[in-house]
Order: sequence, then C-alpha cells, then structure tokens
Amino acid sequence: MEYLNLYHLLLLIIIAFFIFNHFLISNIRNLPPNPLSAIPVIGYKLFFFNQPIHRTLAQIATLQNIWGFVMDLVFMGFVTDLVFMGFVRDLLFEGFVTDLIFMGFVRDLLFEGFVTDLIFMGFVRDLLFDGFVTDLIFMGFVRDLVFMGFVRDLVFIGFARDLVFMGFMTDLVLMGLSTDLVVMKFCLKSIIIHKY
Repeated sequence: MEYLNLYHLLLLIIIAFFIFNHFLISNIRNLPPNPLSAIPVIGYKLFFFNQPIHRTLAQIATLQNIWGFVMDLVFMGFVTDLVFMGFVRDLLFEGFVTDLIFMGFVRDLLFEGFVTDLIFMGFVRDLLFDGFVTDLIFMGFVRDLVFMGFVRDLVFIGFARDLVFMGFMTDLVLMGLSTDLVVMKFCLKSIIIHKY
C-alpha cells in the first residue's frame, strides 16, 4: 500500500514538473521574437563579462531569456535585453544595466552603476540600487528596497513596503497599498495614489 502511495506521489511530481515547464515555455513564446532560444539555467557562481574568456559563458551571456532556478550570478560590464523568469536570487549587476525584465520570485539583487528600463513582476524583495537609477516599474508585492544615489521615474503598482531612498529622487508614482516609505535628502514631483 505504501509503495502505491509513493508511486502516485512520484507521478504527481512528474506531472507538475511538465505542467510548470509547459507554462514557462508558453510564456516565453508570448514574448517578442528572440533570435536565440531560451534555456533553463541553474547557475552557481557564474560570471558574465563583456568579453567572456570561456566560449560557453560567451554563449550564455548572449541569451535573451533565462528561466528556471537562477542564483549566484555576477553580470559585469554592459548588460541589456535579458528576461529572467522563475526563482531569481543573489544576482549582482555592475556597470551599465538596461532593458531587463524579472518575472516570478526575485530576491537579493544588487545593482551598481547606471540602471535604466527595468520591469519587476511578481514577488520582489531585498533589492539595493547604488548609482544612477531611472525608469523602473514594479508590479506586484514589493518589499525592502534601498535606493542610493540619483533616482528618477519609478512606478510601484500593487503592494509596496519598506522603501528607502537616500539621495536625490524625482518622479515617483505609488499606486496601491504603500507603507513604510523613508525618503532622505531631496524628493521632487512624487505622486502617491491610494496611500494607506
């Protein structure tokens, strides 16, 4: 009897894996056309440079879609046109970062340098932005964000909590439930809609 229950549990896990895999692939197909196919990445201590010294890293660094369980990655140099889907944790971006999309569970990200045109959808927590930050959109549950430096054109849609702005900030829009907002230094042209 126990063997039969274990067999059913294993069968359910396999079916759930295929459903999850199909869901991710169908979402990738709904994105704009991509010359390169997306592959699942389980990364650990991988380093992405502008000109990687290893051929495999060079191929992975040019991908536009990274999905699956992604953690402990370092991106250095010019980082652009990437889509992260799934569980994303412990990423470091240094340099010029633009046109990134994060969908799913995102936690423990550090951005240093010039950051622009980022979209976060889903559960976002523990992000640190150090440098020039502009044109960011957060949709969903957002918590524990720290912005240091020049911050401009931020939009928060949904639940936002524990936001800290240190430096010069302008053009902030909060829509939904917002709480525990700390602004240090300068704040210009901020719009808060439905603050509770």
